[in-house]
Amino acid sequence: MAESFKNRIDALTGFAEINGTASDDAISDWLSDGLKQIVSVLPANKLEECAKTSSVTSSSGFDLDTAAYGSILSVTRKDTSGIEQVCRKIPKFLSSKASDPNDLMFSSSTDPVYYMDDSIIKILPVPTSAQSANVTYVNLTAVAHGDTSGIANFPDEIENVIVLYASIKAAQSLLASEEDDELYIPMINTLKQDYIQALSLLGVE
Repeated sequence: MAESFKNRIDALTGFAEINGTASDDAISDWLSDGLKQIVSVLPANKLEECAKTSSVTSSSGFDLDTAAYGSILSVTRKDTSGIEQVCRKIPKFLSSKASDPNDLMFSSSTDPVYYMDDSIIKILPVPTSAQSANVTYVNLTAVAHGDTSGIANFPDEIENVIVLYASIKAAQSLLASEEDDELYIPMINTLKQDYIQALSLLGVE
């Protein structure tokens, strides 16, 4: 059986052993924060490895508030031949022009567009079940201390960096509460070195 995130962090820091179940919420918060921090610096090729795609088949669009998204990587829409065409992003104020067949900015199945309407991605021409659209994004799911099955859509090497991020936070918390400089300062420095090296291997400058 795979180790939980809590046990992996405890093996690096001893945080859970000292704090017991009182550490659970803190560990979950640090893991979730770590995921957000790391997604914000990953290069494009690594973000693609973490991508999730959702289909859009109506004028309701794609609601980002329900997606816990990090980065929108692409928006596409099928044309009449079933080929996915990349949607151009336009400002919301131009959406009426993109909907007007008499306007030069009119969108078509071979030249689709999308725009943001509050937190909703709207796509033109309006997608249908036959000519659906796809929104590809990085999913910023919450990470729980007890998870043993990993983080959905995130490869192991990125997951490991998230564990290191949370471990640094755990060691810093122990330093603040235990006030043992000789033990925790070297531990924090080592974890930070491992964290920087792991990010470098992912292509983060």
